[in-house]
Amino acid sequence: MRTFLLCLMLVWASSANADANVERARIHVAGTGSTFTVPDHAKLQFEVTVTAPSAMDAQRSVEQTLEQVISGLDGFDVDRSTLQASHLQVAPQYRWQPEQRQRVFEGYQVTRRASFTLESLDQLGAVYQALVKGGATSVNPAILDTHQRDALATKMLAAAFEDARVQAEAIAQASGGKLGAALEVTTMGDSVAPRPMLARMSAEAADAGNPVYETGQLEIRKQVQVTFALENTPAK
Repeated sequence: MRTFLLCLMLVWASSANADANVERARIHVAGTGSTFTVPDHAKLQFEVTVTAPSAMDAQRSVEQTLEQVISGLDGFDVDRSTLQASHLQVAPQYRWQPEQRQRVFEGYQVTRRASFTLESLDQLGAVYQALVKGGATSVNPAILDTHQRDALATKMLAAAFEDARVQAEAIAQASGGKLGAALEVTTMGDSVAPRPMLARMSAEAADAGNPVYETGQLEIRKQVQVTFALENTPAK
């Protein structure tokens, strides 16, 4: 009787180990979905910086210049709801005097940073000129983007999974097995990256004429890592 029970336990253990080996068979693949689209708007950021003997004088001058710059945007296709100018920075300025080996206070530097969205890319060159002529100390590169970003990203996510499935199917067939269900799916971050368009502009660029800006295309890419079950794995 004991011999029979021992044989039964060995057969069950062997079967359980075989099932465990089948369950541990996995295929890990990475899939990519990518497409290109034309940008339809731009995000711009500029700064106004003034240095004056007192912080109050510097801030007053910055506020006046900022108001002038924003007024210069009238007539352009600017989404006013996106206009933000809440960033304010105040910093004392010193100059090193080597003869006296000490720092000399020169005043306070006040900086206001503002940003907005331009809906018509064909106005981009004129907007840059308006910002610089209005008194912006610096204008950062325009960030091109598309309002269809979320919808396209969702499609590329599905395309990335399909790419992973096709790869896993090929691996399963090559190994003599059969592709099972997806056991785990991990997204690898959002690669829908708005693209910087231009180099930094300074006040000297205001006299350079009205340059032409090429928007090009945006690449929208999604990546996933997928773990599939591998069924009917041949015994080794």
